Amino acid sequence: MKEKREFDFDFPENYHSSQSLNKDLESLCEKNSDLLTRHHLGKSTEGKEIWCYIISSKQSALETIPASLIIGCHHGRECITSEAAYYGMKYLLENHSANEKIHVWIEHSAIIFVPMLNPDGHDVINRKNGNEVDLNRNYTFNWGIAPGCSHDPTSEIYCGPNQLSEIESQLVNKMKIIDELFLKYKNIKCSLDMHSGATLLLYPWGYSWDPTPDNAVFETLCQQMEQQAREMQVEPFPSGPGISLYPTSGTYIDHVYQFYHCISYVLELYKGRWAGSIWEFFNPPSEQVEPVCHRVLPVIFTLIDYATKI
Repeated sequence: MKEKREFDFDFPENYHSSQSLNKDLESLCEKNSDLLTRHHLGKSTEGKEIWCYIISSKQSALETIPASLIIGCHHGRECITSEAAYYGMKYLLENHSANEKIHVWIEHSAIIFVPMLNPDGHDVINRKNGNEVDLNRNYTFNWGIAPGCSHDPTSEIYCGPNQLSEIESQLVNKMKIIDELFLKYKNIKCSLDMHSGATLLLYPWGYSWDPTPDNAVFETLCQQMEQQAREMQVEPFPSGPGISLYPTSGTYIDHVYQFYHCISYVLELYKGRWAGSIWEFFNPPSEQVEPVCHRVLPVIFTLIDYATKI
């Protein structure tokens, strides 16, 4: 049996451990039981619970309505991504009654959040999972093709011994409720995978400069996100194909776009000082957590709106 890693990391103010995030989200479900449900996806490599949360007024009829999917913490040390997911969930629920657009989205679609896919890496501030695999190089499409990944287990972009070798990537690919919405009902129209280490909005492909068949859709949505950001008085994210950052293979967004025809984006939402610690590079100071999370809302809102209308 693989030895469980232990690391007593004291999370700063406005950040959660995996345990405290699950507790706060359970409380959020109790307060919003008519609109928010929690679904157990499974356990991580080291046995921690992984959950997804669905915001919708039509919880009993998910197969009849369009859906959007938002994921945080593929990479464990990018803790701000889980906070952005939590912030987005709270914002939607707290403004459901007062904001007409949010009310329509919740009444006519399902908004699915997986706030922390990699709790093992998160709690020890490590990019990779409990098996030291980069989850965002472990998906089926274009798996194992260099230079977008590495087969060296010591590499930061180690793709694992084979495609979908990791429990966490298997859960995203085959978790029952989302698998049914992806494959059986084809309801998940778009997805957002949140990361940090840059400030960019990226879309397929990560491995090639060739445009996808939906390149015009991707670019139009990026323009709408910029417009939404200006309306909300926050700075928009520069955008482009994933390869414009660096080549990648076996990634989540390419995988779900190729196999599910799901309009998928990576949002790199924060970049700190490289001269600082690993924590400071990927995660803002406590006092900046809320504004960083708020800057993400125009991206989330645009994708929810797209899913609702398509």
